[in-house]
Amino acid sequence: MSKEHKVHLRGATVSESEKIKATSLEHQFKNIWVRNMCFIHNNKEQNIATPFNELGQPIVPDDFEPSIKLVQKYRKWFTREMKEQSKFFQNQLRASEPIKFQKVKDGEIETELVSPSKSLKHSLGKLSSYMDDYYSAGIAISKCKTIREYAEHICAGMAEASIKMFEDHLNKLHAEKRKTFFKSK
Repeated sequence: MSKEHKVHLRGATVSESEKIKATSLEHQFKNIWVRNMCFIHNNKEQNIATPFNELGQPIVPDDFEPSIKLVQKYRKWFTREMKEQSKFFQNQLRASEPIKFQKVKDGEIETELVSPSKSLKHSLGKLSSYMDDYYSAGIAISKCKTIREYAEHICAGMAEASIKMFEDHLNKLHAEKRKTFFKSK
């Protein structure tokens, strides 16, 4: 039996290696998020329209280098935003109603109900926490340029029909978001 050192991370007791993996995901996501926000901020200051891809992510040029002050500002902002996100999820865990998750199984989207629990690890039924999934999804989105690429990434190894169904589902969600966005303006 191995005696791997256990640590406390986001409401769950995990091994040292799991903590390293979780924090490296967070740092990757943080760097992408901060860079995107700095690019949007610069464009707003210069009255330039920020170009976005199909997934709603800003298209940041490779040669873009934000100022140190902007990076510091958005790093603080990121920390605040993630604390709020964590609080929201912790409150969901304490809620009396089950949490709803959607997953794709055999090409169909299923809704799964998970009963609240104090342990993030236990409630999700896997080692990664909600925040790790959130960071992983954010990193995946930043690497994809189109909805099709994102659907292929998420449904890797599945049949073409499953990928197409997930792509159609994402297109429908984005169409609904666009409608509400333009109604509010």
